[in-house]
Amino acid sequence: PDIYNASQFLVHAFTYEATTSSSLIDSLAVGKAIIATNIGEIQNTVEDAALLVPSDNVDALARAMLDLIENPKKRVELEKKARGLAEEKYSLLMLGGKMDEAYIKAIKHLIHG
Repeated sequence: PDIYNASQFLVHAFTYEATTSSSLIDSLAVGKAIIATNIGEIQNTVEDAALLVPSDNVDALARAMLDLIENPKKRVELEKKARGLAEEKYSLLMLGGKMDEAYIKAIKHLIHG
């Protein structure tokens, strides 16, 4: 938590076909601006709440970092989007509701075939 609080933004530089990343969801939840490589399911995870750069382009990653350092308004906008997305899509309440739905569906399937 202290590292998150001290950071202006967080970088997730995936070099492999990532599925849903718990560290990326944690970053959304703390409401920090995020830069991530656009590979695998990352875009589906962050939607428009992060700056996405190609996974094989170090220059694009550096430019994105400079962009957020030099543009605090953009950083704040991404922070709001990140926190909002986390609350909407990844909160414990939301995930708990999805689990309830899955259990009910499975039970109905067992009962009714």
